[in-house]
Order: sequence, then C-alpha cells, then structure tokens
Amino acid sequence: MRDPAPSAHGPGPVVRAAGSAAHGPGSGPARREPGSTPHAPGPGPHGPGSTPHDPGTAPHHPGSALGELERRLLLELQDVPEIRENSTAWGELRAGAVFDPELREDLARVGVAWVREVADLLGQGSPAVPDIELVAAAERLTALLEGLSTRWLVGILPVGHARELMREAIAAEARRLDLPDRHAVCAAG
Repeated sequence: MRDPAPSAHGPGPVVRAAGSAAHGPGSGPARREPGSTPHAPGPGPHGPGSTPHDPGTAPHHPGSALGELERRLLLELQDVPEIRENSTAWGELRAGAVFDPELREDLARVGVAWVREVADLLGQGSPAVPDIELVAAAERLTALLEGLSTRWLVGILPVGHARELMREAIAAEARRLDLPDRHAVCAAG
C-alpha cells in the first residue's frame, strides 16, 4: 500500500488508499499525513519545486525556518484537487489503521518522521530549546493539521479559516518556545 521510507521530498510514504490515485513525486516516495501534496499524501511539507498551487503562504521572512515551516504546513491546506485527493487518502489510511495493526505500525513510523521534521524546523537556529519541547510543539502542530484537514474535507471548516488557524498555531508555538524569528510569524499570523 505504501513505502514508509522517507525521501528527499519529505519524511513519509506515498499512499494509495482504496479508490485513490495518490502518487509520488516522479522519482520516489514522498511522505506522510493528510492533505499532503500531490506528490505525497498527508499534511506535511512539499518537496522543493513541487508546489502545485500556493495561495499566500509565508508572507514573512521567506528564508526563515519558521517561514519554511509555515509554508510547508499551509501547502497541506489548499482547495486544489491533488491536495484534496492526497488528504482524503491519508484520512482513509489513518481510519484503516485503527483496525489493522501492521498498517498502524507503518503509520507510527511515518508519523514519528514527520514530527521529527517539524521539530527540526522549529529548532533551526535555536539550539537552546530542549529537543523534548520541540518535539511536543511538533506533535501539537501535526495533530492540529490533521484535524483541520479533516474538518476542511468534510465541509465543517472553510480552507481559508483552516489556514488562518494553522498560522496562529505556528505563531503560538514560536512564542511559547521563544524562537528567534517568532516575530515574523507572529506578525503574519
């Protein structure tokens, strides 16, 4: 069903859920969670140059680690057919994992890699923040993105509002962690 090995385009697998056509970025698997890119299912970062459509992400310091984190997470929340398909596939995969222990193990590995990637972005340029705090923040952000993605897909939440909530969460985590470039994110979120 998928290749749980991380790739250069992200930390997770390419998923092919029942009735889904999620596919990897040409040269290999992509990554994890819901709403990812057309290159990899699931919320999470797009590989370099793989952005299918990006309406207004990261209006602040584009070179900052937080700017990159915001860009990657917001790419998962776009009303674009490929993103919706990917997000749907990851939702189906997570739901199926409730009943399939083998699938659950694969998802756990992919989830850990995704959280690690987000924690690493949060920690760039901020070696004073303990890793345990970075990982906890990454877990909150990735879990929120999964929930926002689900609410968006079922029509409870407009995509623009979901993106706004994600920006605010990134800004809140940056403030909580007292990250050096938090003001750029806080001003944008």
